[in-house]
Amino acid sequence: MVTADSGYSSPECLVESAKNPDQVQVNRVRSNRIFHYQTNEENREKMGRKKQFGDRFKLRDETTWCKPNESIEFIATTKKGKKQIIKIQCWNEIIMRGKNKANTSEHPFRLIQICVYKESGKLFFKKPLWLMVS
Repeated sequence: MVTADSGYSSPECLVESAKNPDQVQVNRVRSNRIFHYQTNEENREKMGRKKQFGDRFKLRDETTWCKPNESIEFIATTKKGKKQIIKIQCWNEIIMRGKNKANTSEHPFRLIQICVYKESGKLFFKKPLWLMVS
């Protein structure tokens, strides 16, 4: 298992980590990234190159998100006795745009969002934590 900061969530690093099937890589992702759903063009009769990327998944824009594949919400208590609501959402089979030498459309990953809320319902941290698991 490898844990890394957002600098290692690049297409090159994703392709390199996919070469080792026993390796699980968990990266933090910047909240301004744009990923893609996989395309569902299987019964295609058009000529030309197949479409590699589906609809956009903008981390900052909730209207581009589909329903998460998995979701969990629970309450945690801090050492000072304050209650926090933790909400974790997960989307599977997400892909990113690659580069010439790093074709990332063949390497889908899981995208995880972690939000911590105060008891009042307001976000505890300014932004949610985004993780990429490949």
